[in-house]
Amino acid sequence: MMAGNEGAALPGADGLADAGTRRRWGIPEPRVRLVISGVLGLVIWYVLARWIVNNTLFLPTPYQVVKEGVALAATGELFHHVWVSTLEFALGATAGVVVGVLAGMPMAMNRTAFDYLDPWLSALYTTPLVALTPLFIIWFGIGLTSKVVIIFLLVVFPVTMNTIAGIRSVDQQLVSVAVSFGATDRDLLGKVMIPWAVPFILSGTRIGVGRGVVGIFVAELFAGAGAGVGWLISAAGQVFNTALLFVGVIVLAGFGLAVTGLLRFLERRIAPWRTTTI
Repeated sequence: MMAGNEGAALPGADGLADAGTRRRWGIPEPRVRLVISGVLGLVIWYVLARWIVNNTLFLPTPYQVVKEGVALAATGELFHHVWVSTLEFALGATAGVVVGVLAGMPMAMNRTAFDYLDPWLSALYTTPLVALTPLFIIWFGIGLTSKVVIIFLLVVFPVTMNTIAGIRSVDQQLVSVAVSFGATDRDLLGKVMIPWAVPFILSGTRIGVGRGVVGIFVAELFAGAGAGVGWLISAAGQVFNTALLFVGVIVLAGFGLAVTGLLRFLERRIAPWRTTTI
């Protein structure tokens, strides 16, 4: 019975085999490795700060950073800075992803549009936005809008480029099969090209999000902010409060990790064929 399926692998067999290998060789699970990595990082940090550098102005200990962060959180100021930066990032990154996908699709499908727009895309992608910050302040003022624009510009270009690359990499055999079954251009876009390009789009989104987190600091440092995590880092540096500076840096790093983790979760749900056992 079912002789044709004798050699077929059961769903999840690779993952089960990988889990068995980890248990057999004593390799910890990924979450355990994450905890071990974090603990080792804290130990190295403490050793460097306490016995090698031994100067809190240059490198505070983890305890001093936690103490400073707790004190700031107790006043509610830390949460206010986090909220301001989160709002700026959410607006700029969302607009960047949406515009990047919508701009990348016609450029990938229309050679004429690509030839006209690609030089501008490449030029703007490589332009240092810090140099344009004074112009953004003149155009949009020192309020929320200028910061959202800076984050938007940092996010939109990686998403656009990866959308173009994803759609252009579609297997032509799939396109031929779809056309042979009477698929229209709309069907090709919605049922073949976009699903194929989803992993590319998500990869571009992860890159864009990383740039967007950097954009929080750039926008709040150069666009006249009065609040936000980037502003907090700048203000702490001006008064040589290294522990507070580390609080801001750690908050930004944690924010980036959280957003990246969310995107990885979405990738596993939207494009499960991209999951790996590594």
